[in-house]
Amino acid sequence: HRVAPTVREHLVDVSVPSMSNRNTDLCFSLKTKQLFKALRGNKCKRTLVFCNTVESCRKVENVLKRNDRRRKRMRVGCYHNAMTD
Repeated sequence: HRVAPTVREHLVDVSVPSMSNRNTDLCFSLKTKQLFKALRGNKCKRTLVFCNTVESCRKVENVLKRNDRRRKRMRVGCYHNAMTD
């Protein structure tokens, strides 16, 4: 893929150890910790978080919104294939 010249790309590795791979709750917890660490370390106006499935997209949206219920630090939106008009 190509990144637009005005965009700063920061990739975060959220892979989990193979022994933890079968426990989906543990995997999500580990990945969430890495996501919050990356968000704290890379202050910017806008951030895109890519997920592999609609389910994971919804889970990430939910955890981000629950972490900042008053929307003082971030506004969270979700865009995925299961959305309707």
